[in-house]
Amino acid sequence: MEWGVFAFQLGYLTDIVKRHLQADTFQEVRNHYGELPKISFDYEVAEKVQSVAVIPFNGVWKDLGTWDALTEVLGNETIGHVLLDESCHDTNVINDLDIPCVCVGTDNLVIAASPDGILIADKDGCERIKPLVSRITDRPMYEERRWGTYKVIDRHETADQQVRSLTKHLCVKAGKSISYQRHFHRDEVWTFVEGTGILVIDGKMKEVQQGDVVYIRKGQKHAVKALTDLHFVEVQMGDRLVEEDIELFEWNWQG
Repeated sequence: MEWGVFAFQLGYLTDIVKRHLQADTFQEVRNHYGELPKISFDYEVAEKVQSVAVIPFNGVWKDLGTWDALTEVLGNETIGHVLLDESCHDTNVINDLDIPCVCVGTDNLVIAASPDGILIADKDGCERIKPLVSRITDRPMYEERRWGTYKVIDRHETADQQVRSLTKHLCVKAGKSISYQRHFHRDEVWTFVEGTGILVIDGKMKEVQQGDVVYIRKGQKHAVKALTDLHFVEVQMGDRLVEEDIELFEWNWQG
């Protein structure tokens, strides 16, 4: 059976979430989303439901659940900085990294490179990827958020493992803002490299632009709004560097 679009009552889904998280609000669920098991919606919900109604769809449907199926609709053999020589056959490469991917003499392969890892698989074996991926427990290295994107570009740990650092490149889209928040386990240094924005720290606002550097200590409430596309490098330093180390607050950008 193939599945398409799911529709359900919100309460039904929140009851399922409560099996894994103790959260009373959507915001709490969002803050701890990374703690949920890495299980597909099909396995965790659809295949266990006791009552379901199905409305048939008579249009064209293609299940893109595997890399092999996805390569059939990409339209191009390569995406990103990729070099294939004439000896390559039936090879698709998706490269999201800033370095080149060079392929020679490959056949029937799908190659996907991103900040989260590199996949090299025979197209006939793509369905066997899931058990291996489930063993990866590392944090996300790239994410698209409602306000823009971030990419982790470096991580470091001192020899005594007392202090850790993590460096991100963030892009906040013009008119968007990062939530007013604070952290308990880390300090942050923001270096603005392109664009302009409004920064708020503990209720005080100021304009920031290319070249500005800001030190945010643990416990300080902070947020930033982009006036133009705003790029900055964030260096986190502390004993626990996780996305869950966050407390959100309301902030009125209109004052």
